[in-house]
Amino acid sequence: MGPWAFEEIAKACASSALMLLIQAVGSFPLLSAGNQKQKKKYLPRISQGRELIAYLVTEPGAGSDVQAVSTTAKRSRGEYILNGRKTFATNGAIAGIYSVLAKTGEKELSFFIVDRQQEGVSIGKIEEKCGFDPGRRTGTSRESLGEARRWVCHCNGGF
Repeated sequence: MGPWAFEEIAKACASSALMLLIQAVGSFPLLSAGNQKQKKKYLPRISQGRELIAYLVTEPGAGSDVQAVSTTAKRSRGEYILNGRKTFATNGAIAGIYSVLAKTGEKELSFFIVDRQQEGVSIGKIEEKCGFDPGRRTGTSRESLGEARRWVCHCNGGF
């Protein structure tokens, strides 16, 4: 879908255009760096199961400045434990899958795929934003993260 398609959809409904855009952005780490097992598990949920994916980067103290992200991912017994809070997560309250940015080193950032139903993940306040239709449930939300067991993308040196 080209950028013109988003523009045309947004002319009629900004909420619908944003929902589509977040699917593209949220899926990107999985599509570009996920292994075949991860792709086999999650892509059908998104494409055939029509499950939404949310993109969790923004944080209360960092905004969208990825260098200031404080959510961490620490390796423990072959898995990663994520700790942190995200805010303004578009589709966060209704998505079944989260694409989460976390620090894996002092200057290293990685994306993790986290199931919403996973223990330790909780949804906080749902924010209604001006210009977006709450009836379409595209409001943003605040998430607290627990464990993540599926490492998707390790970006050495950060961005």
